[in-house]
Amino acid sequence: MTDDFENLSLGNEKLKANDLNGAMYHYHSILKKNKNNVQLYLNNFDLFCKNKITKQNFYFLKMVCEYYFEDNYVHHQLGFKKALKLTEFYKTYSSSNKSISNLINFEIINDKLLHLILKKCLLVDLNLEQYLRRLRKKLLKKFLLERDSHFFLKIYFFLIAFAEQCFLNEFIYSESEEEISLLSTLEKKIKKEKKLCEISTLILSLYKPLNKINYLKINLDKYVSKSKEFNEFLKFVFIDSKLENEISKSLKSLSNFSNKTSKLMKLQYEQNPYPRWRFAARPVQDQNFKLFVESLTKTELNKNYFKHPEILIAGSGTGRQILELSAFRNSQICAVDISKDSLVYSIRKTKELKISNIKHYHIDILDLELLKKKFDLIVCTGCLHHMENPEEGLDSLVRVLKPGGIMQIALYSKNARSEIEWTRKYIERNKFSVSFKNMKLFRDKMLASKNKNFIFLRKSLDFYSLSNFRDLIFNYNEHTFNLNQIKKLLDKKKLKFLNFNSINSDVMKAFKTHYPDVNDENRIESWSKLELNYPKIFFGMYNFWVTKIS
Repeated sequence: MTDDFENLSLGNEKLKANDLNGAMYHYHSILKKNKNNVQLYLNNFDLFCKNKITKQNFYFLKMVCEYYFEDNYVHHQLGFKKALKLTEFYKTYSSSNKSISNLINFEIINDKLLHLILKKCLLVDLNLEQYLRRLRKKLLKKFLLERDSHFFLKIYFFLIAFAEQCFLNEFIYSESEEEISLLSTLEKKIKKEKKLCEISTLILSLYKPLNKINYLKINLDKYVSKSKEFNEFLKFVFIDSKLENEISKSLKSLSNFSNKTSKLMKLQYEQNPYPRWRFAARPVQDQNFKLFVESLTKTELNKNYFKHPEILIAGSGTGRQILELSAFRNSQICAVDISKDSLVYSIRKTKELKISNIKHYHIDILDLELLKKKFDLIVCTGCLHHMENPEEGLDSLVRVLKPGGIMQIALYSKNARSEIEWTRKYIERNKFSVSFKNMKLFRDKMLASKNKNFIFLRKSLDFYSLSNFRDLIFNYNEHTFNLNQIKKLLDKKKLKFLNFNSINSDVMKAFKTHYPDVNDENRIESWSKLELNYPKIFFGMYNFWVTKIS
């Protein structure tokens, strides 16, 4: 314990001196023995994400990276770019004129860190994607034509990690005609096998979801591997979906979803639940709700208010937001969504994580009064702009928000989404229908194109999984706004604007440079002017807090 206090003190001193390596070293010394200090655990991961890789700290950062990526309690995607630079793939790619001629490179394929990245992140790197697509084809041909079982046993753990990545990104990589033909041969081979062959199953699962292949279900249902990793793989790609099917049977709908746009959005998010996630940061438990809201809204609340917060997540999707909000002292959460499949995913994940202060409802936002409850906090950060009439959706939210209650809203910015709007119109003009095949083909078209709009969208995280990609540019319905429209809407609904949520420090610096005499950093009019000069500052949406005027 004395060592922990000493390391914490030394780490804090190093951090004050901006010595990130020194601070991380002392914090990591504590965390190696004890992960229970959640705040320190998360803070040190944040330092890892910020730190620069040098020759001197390379192996230390790789050790820290593996420590976090072996664990399941951080948002691994935040560390993806840094982690990738610590892999053998990156080292080889950078030193070979940015091309890898020898696809079967065991140093790359059997790199432990690459395996962890494949299991826990979407691969937001086109060079790695291109390498894996070429390698996938090579492995399929090698398996069918060479029958070298010894070789595939040598890359067994890589195959598991790669198959998990393909399931995570929803098989977004398209197949060549040659691969389609080879796949047909592979499936004929598998159908003849009386016992389940792990290698052939893994090769197949680089291309297709096992939970959708009927002829495999009997073998998969009763199969238990000697390999812990293969059993974990089966849980992720097969068993979890069986659990979700059981949960779905008991989830009742409160709405009849008669609105035309509601029906379309329901269909979309049941075909493609959003957002896809596997692991997330563990929250600091038993948080003070009042202090949390005040820190984000920059507004002082009544000290007796929010002692037993009632929270509504409107458009909760697959449930990622629930994790943080569930940690508040004495809180009760209602999570509602239009997509039954998204809710079922959320229910499974919250049970898995032993979150008990949550109830899920399959309901249209237009019908929220059916819940017969009022809420202290409403979080609605992804669905108003997909409704037929967003103002009607906001009306429904306001009706169930208590006087003085707080609401977090997110809406798409017209200025920030110009490339997306152009692409959506391009899709409409060229009559690309929504299907898995068409979306993958269109994505390939974007990858091959020099069109500046497509090049810009390739930088988005949403470009790298099928559900996210559909949400990005194949969404059935979306509205965009500017800040002046939002101000008028808030005034009309008697909602007072409080603060933007988590403005980037560089953006805030730009705001203060342009408006040094503006005392109130939350004036919508000033931000509206700034956005004209910097149209991408709200690319991730206008995300802001309001309160209901008593």
